[in-house]
Amino acid sequence: MRTWRGEHTPPKECFVPTLNKMGYMATQLDVVQEKFIAYASKSPEGVSLDLGAAFGIATLPLLERQQKIVSCDVDPRHLKAIRQSVSPSLAKNLSLKAGHFPHTARFRKNRFKAILCGMVLHFVPPHEMTLWLRHLRRILRPGGKVFITVSSPYQGVLKNFIPFYRERLEKEDPLPGYIENIQQFVPHRSDQLPAHNTVFCPNALERLVNETGFNVLECFGFTRENLPLDLQYNGQEYTGLVATHA
Repeated sequence: MRTWRGEHTPPKECFVPTLNKMGYMATQLDVVQEKFIAYASKSPEGVSLDLGAAFGIATLPLLERQQKIVSCDVDPRHLKAIRQSVSPSLAKNLSLKAGHFPHTARFRKNRFKAILCGMVLHFVPPHEMTLWLRHLRRILRPGGKVFITVSSPYQGVLKNFIPFYRERLEKEDPLPGYIENIQQFVPHRSDQLPAHNTVFCPNALERLVNETGFNVLECFGFTRENLPLDLQYNGQEYTGLVATHA
């Protein structure tokens, strides 16, 4: 399993704070990132997209496999760090795109064979989520796959939010995991997170993605290695999804 080490690596926790206060990048690949890398590596043709690449934990393994990949992030400092991590012999397969998808970072239709959206969707404003996912489907080529990870409500820091989440889920709220002010539940990490977040259990994420024209192949809860104690809850702290065109 690939691990990442850099000057920002915390001494005990395997999470690196992003430079633009949009959460953290895990320094070890999770199960969804591994699925993305394995799938994208099967075909020598085409290009993949790492959307919300941060410092490139999922980009670098594909480059090592001689795969073409576009790393996209809202913060150009992250992309600069990726570029500095790549040897000249591998850089020919790397493209960098700074911007906010789909507003300032745009891609042509059917461009990508595989797309990874690691810990991005839960920061998309609720009123933009449907459109955001439809744009995502538009840039995925027929037969390609999208790989998504999000936080789930089943984290230790969100234990007081879980009853509200379950009540909304029973009422079929379209976004039962919307949190208007994350500081209310995660005050000690809120300075590294946007105020608005949306967390998803597998049922809620699968329903949303299916409704936007994808065919969900699998959707499941999972955990990460070396998860900080305050996040640990029941082994389902994150939700992962793999989908293709419907």
